Formats: sequence, structure tokens, C-alpha cells
Amino acid sequence: MEELVQSLPEVAFHIGAYTDMGDILLSFDQYPNVYLYPNMVGVVIDEMIEKSDAYLDIHKGSPMEFIVNRYVSAGKPVLTFDVTNKNQLKRTVVSSQSSLEMIESIKELQRKKVEKKAIALAANYQSADQVLTTIKSVCCHNRGLRFYLINRDFPTEWFYNLNRKLKKLDCEIVNARINASHLNQYVTNVHKEVFLPCFISDFVEEDKVLYLDCDLVVTRDLSSLFAVELEDYPLGAVKDLGGQIYFDQHIFNSGVMLINNRLWKQEEIRKQLIEMTNELHDKVAQDVQSILNILFKDHWLALDFKYNCSTLHMHFQIIDQNLGLIHRLSII
Repeated sequence: MEELVQSLPEVAFHIGAYTDMGDILLSFDQYPNVYLYPNMVGVVIDEMIEKSDAYLDIHKGSPMEFIVNRYVSAGKPVLTFDVTNKNQLKRTVVSSQSSLEMIESIKELQRKKVEKKAIALAANYQSADQVLTTIKSVCCHNRGLRFYLINRDFPTEWFYNLNRKLKKLDCEIVNARINASHLNQYVTNVHKEVFLPCFISDFVEEDKVLYLDCDLVVTRDLSSLFAVELEDYPLGAVKDLGGQIYFDQHIFNSGVMLINNRLWKQEEIRKQLIEMTNELHDKVAQDVQSILNILFKDHWLALDFKYNCSTLHMHFQIIDQNLGLIHRLSII
């Protein structure tokens, strides 16, 4: 185990035990990519299974059939050595003579994971129906996707059940759960949940991510949108015609944003958004959209209108019928 941890510093290892841990396991706490969970309870196990990409069944003790079955049912790989392979469930078995084969197997899983395109959503559980509608519309026209749902109250079972269906479409959804301490960093006089999208860079691993509001319906393949080169722009978005008509401002609509996540991480955009919100929350008209436009003023890439066709904007111009994303502005 120690060789795996040292050889794969970019991989997070979550080690759990039903009881107290001995000195050998506790010694792994020195590694920044290792997280220990002694005296695990059911909720912790559920969360570990939900957030992890694979299960390493490499202990020589009693078989953990309950855990193994949970991973297999979730469609997640189980890796083991030949000497720790305790049953005939479908899994990857490598030789115990060298850890190099296991290291390569884990790296291969990483490579497959990176291949998926990232889409971020943000919502509370009361909007679960809208979230599902958006996801279904996306999957009707796209494959090979990883959804990140930034939330604070979706049950683990919801993700488990949805992942079983998405797996058939070569897609998956990640439970990007935040807690009250995250949102309490914001001083605001509106519902703090509107700032959930600001936490995208905390959870998304990919360099580029497409953020979608949950009142959107996608009607086309999004490959051309993902292929847009952002260069040094923090994001690409569609011009908000309502902002031009009502506020005489050249701003973007934050309902669809192609985000340069690598840059957001490097420049700690989330921290900047918190500071700006705390300073200007009572001086802006459109909450998080206004804050984003102030931070990225005149430094965003304009996308074609077909990538965020707001129903409201249909009153302002003649619309090409070849639409890609129809934005209902929460009108159900």
C-alpha cells in the first residue's frame, strides 16, 4: 500500500475501517493524498462509495463482500491482487509479485476518467425534477460526460440510482456536496444557494467545464461548444440581450458558461467572488450574474447565441431555428 501511495501522489486514497486503526494504518496519515476513516458508519461508507472512482480490495483479512457488491452494483471497478482475490466477482486482478502492474491499472483508470467532458450543475433538492430534465436533454444528444452537481441536500441514493442509468450512456454524475460553512462565507441579502456555481473549481478536476443552469433544455451535440478555445479568457458566454435592453450594459448571461477551470484554480476565482460579493451584494441587480460580470468585465469570450437561447431574448431579435440550448429562465 505504501508503494502505491508514494508512486501515485496525484491519486487520493481513502482508507476506512469499522474499528479503531492500528499503528500501521495510522502511519499513512503523514501522506497528503491519504485520508483515514476509523470507526466508519453507514453514512460515511455511502459517501466514500459515491465519491471514489474504484475500490482497492487488497487487504488479506475477511472478505468485504458488502463493500465489493456496492461498488460492482454502482458500476465502479474493483482492483485486487491475486493473493487477495476472495471471490469470483468481475474485477481487475493483478500479480502480487510487483506493485507496478497495480500502479499502471490505477493510471489507466485515471486516463479513462480524464477523457470525459465535464458539465457542472448547481441546485437544491427541491429542484431535482429540473435537474433531471436538463440532464436527460443533454444525454439525448451527447455521450462521454461527467456531471458535477454542486448541492447541499441531495441524498446519496439519488446519485447512486442515477449513476446506474448514466453508466449505460458512458456518463456519470458526481455528488459535489458543500456544507453551510462554504456558503456562510458570503454576505448577501438573497438566498445563498444562488452562489453555488462559484464553487465549481473546488470540485471539478478537468481544465475546461461547461456550467449549465437547471432551467435549460439541450437540443444538440455539444462537441462544437467544448471545442471552443478559451485561450486566456476565464470563460466564454452568450451576450445578455436583456442586460443591454434594460440596463444598457454589455454583459453575459451566466446561465451557460464555458469555464477555463485551470485558470479559475490558478487565480483563486472563488476567493475573488466571495470578496466581491461581500463588498457589493447590496449594490447589484442580478446577484451572482452581476458579480461575475463585474469581475470579468470586458474579459470574456462571446459565444454564438445558439449556445444560450433565452426565451426572454426571443422578444428582442429574430432567432435562428438551429438552436442548441434553450434557456427558459425558470419559467416552467
